Amino acid sequence: MRRGMGTTGRRRWLGGVIALLLGALLWGFEPAARIPAVAIAWGLLSAILLLLFPAGAAPSPSERPDAPGNGDRLLADRSAQALEASSRHGVQQIEQMRSEVTQAQAIFSDAIGKLIGSFSGMNEQVQRQQRLGMEIVSGAGDSGGQSSVAAFESFASHTSETLRRFVDSVIENSRVAMTLVELTDRIMAQMRDVKGMLGEIEGIAKQTNLLALNAAIEAARAGEAGRGFAVVADEVRDLSGRTNHFSQQIRGQLANMQVSIEAAEGAINQMAAQDMTFALTSKDGVEQAMSGIEEMNRRTGHTVGQLNEIAGSMEVAVNQAIVSLQFQDLVTQLLGHVSRRLDALAEMAGSQAGAAGALRGSGDAVAAAAAIEELCRRIEDIARQVGDLKQSAGNTTSQQTGLSSGDVELF
Repeated sequence: MRRGMGTTGRRRWLGGVIALLLGALLWGFEPAARIPAVAIAWGLLSAILLLLFPAGAAPSPSERPDAPGNGDRLLADRSAQALEASSRHGVQQIEQMRSEVTQAQAIFSDAIGKLIGSFSGMNEQVQRQQRLGMEIVSGAGDSGGQSSVAAFESFASHTSETLRRFVDSVIENSRVAMTLVELTDRIMAQMRDVKGMLGEIEGIAKQTNLLALNAAIEAARAGEAGRGFAVVADEVRDLSGRTNHFSQQIRGQLANMQVSIEAAEGAINQMAAQDMTFALTSKDGVEQAMSGIEEMNRRTGHTVGQLNEIAGSMEVAVNQAIVSLQFQDLVTQLLGHVSRRLDALAEMAGSQAGAAGALRGSGDAVAAAAAIEELCRRIEDIARQVGDLKQSAGNTTSQQTGLSSGDVELF
């Protein structure tokens, strides 16, 4: 039937077949690789259509259909030129896209590797911070298996108990000092009583002296008969004088003792007052200090606990970030599919070049039609390969829209 067609009929038939095959081929490509395929196919189809249906061009005498073989040869030459140009431009675009895909893979690999290294370092630092916090809270074996917080609480408790005992001891000393003050007051009262007794003794000595003086006067009046009584009176006067002198000595000693006791009483009073004030002030200060230490210890434990919680949350977040950064595998897989589609496009461009050579070497319509049929067959094979590629990729990253769904082929 094709032998009976004219040149125009064959042109229309070939153009329709090529258009249908190119449409089927483009339908087999994914949207990501369809744009370069559309560019190649559109250039090829446009070139073939322009050659098959030249608009407004008047055929030259050598190109008229009635010239033997000229129309078919001209059609073959023009088709070959169009196919070669389309193949050349398509190969250039494919190579450029392949280079860009390789560059993108290198950039992704380098950037993701650095990011994963940074996040891994952050994770190590967070874990180290968490370990330090746990050592602060639970202790590092320096307190006999007791936690640091418990050891600090025990130390604070012992310190508080020691200070309380010291304050109690000072208070007890102050109480004893006050007792000494009371005793000195009693001694002073007793000394005053002794001084009163000395006054009585001195009075008795004076009366004795007067009696001895009266006895001596009476003995003198008695003359020789009262001489013995006069001797007794003199001894009594001497004894009264000695008693008075001894009483004065005792009074002097009591006065000195009173001065010393009064000085001791003043010192004891001052010490007792100072010790009591210091003891009460120290007790209040110790209680406030221990209360502050306990509150600080509680806050420290609470803060360290919060730091551990934050460190745990950061560790989880960093691990999630590291897992999320594995989108490099997804991108690499997608770029691998793009590379395989580019290989299919390159094979299609090579088929175009082969068909162009066949068309250029064909000398008649039958050979040209055979070359075009061979081109169509190759395009059909490529379309089947692209369809197989689409089917094999449909269950992997072609359906992947995020990191939370789909399967990943890790490389």
